[in-house]
Formats: sequence, structure tokens, C-alpha cells
Amino acid sequence: MRNANLLLALLLELGTLAAVVYWGFGTDAGVAVQLVAGIGAPIVLAVLWGMFCSPKAAKPLRGVARVVADVAWFGCGAAALAASGAMTLAAAFGVAYVVNRIGVLTWHQGSEAAAAPGRAATE
Repeated sequence: MRNANLLLALLLELGTLAAVVYWGFGTDAGVAVQLVAGIGAPIVLAVLWGMFCSPKAAKPLRGVARVVADVAWFGCGAAALAASGAMTLAAAFGVAYVVNRIGVLTWHQGSEAAAAPGRAATE
């Protein structure tokens, strides 16, 4: 179950990017705006994730800042799906996120839990 939860976390991270791409190219604006939204927005999100939230981030966020960043990241995924009209998928995405966070807390799988003194990273 622990490995399945880690896989779910990865799929949610990638799903956020896919949802933003889907939203961007599905906007009712012109082709130029669709290109910027469909390619530019996911790139900006990926860069921000890499800088602050990835396991190898140069300046990783901790504590409340990390929680806010996670909620904002996955909230973008759910919001992008909802804005695209995929309300059921947006709700399922949100539920999957909550289930994943429960698993992260239960099995101490977050980057902060792994970095805590006295806690093995492989727990």
C-alpha cells in the first residue's frame, strides 16, 4: 500500500500538469492564447515545483509553506479540470488527493517526514 500511495502521488503530480494542458488548449480564446496557456502554464508550474517542491529542490519549502504549495499545486489541477467542464473528474481528482495525503501522513512519506531526525527515509 505504501508503494501504491507513492505511485498515486506521482500520478497526481503528472495529472496536475496534464489537467492544466487540457484546460489551456480547451480555452475559447484564439490559438495564440491557447498555446501560451496550454504550454506556458504547465511549464511555469513544473519549474516552480522543481524549484520548491520536488525531492531534490534547491530551496525546498517546509512546514506551512509546503502545505500551502501542495494545496495550491493540486488545487490548480482540480480547478483546471473544473474550468474545462470535467466536474466529475475534478471531484475525483480532489478525492484522490485527499486519500493520498492521508496515506502520506499515515506512512510518513512526505519529504519533511523523511528529513525528520530519527526517522528512516524508507519507513
